[in-house]
Amino acid sequence: MAQHFRILPLTDERLRALQHATADELAASGVLALTADASPGYPCRVSLADAAVGERVYLLNHTHHETPSP
Repeated sequence: MAQHFRILPLTDERLRALQHATADELAASGVLALTADASPGYPCRVSLADAAVGERVYLLNHTHHETPSP
């Protein structure tokens, strides 16, 4: 049985929207924005590169599909 997967990055539009969202909008979306205050200490969960001190980072859940599943 063949398995076919497509791996796609998060869209630029989605990430740009985070940068312009208010704290209330972020909270309503379940997103937490933090400013890195130490390095190392805030690694990217994809690349594992650490954010620089003063860099804004976003903690968010990525839903890969929005369909009910078992």
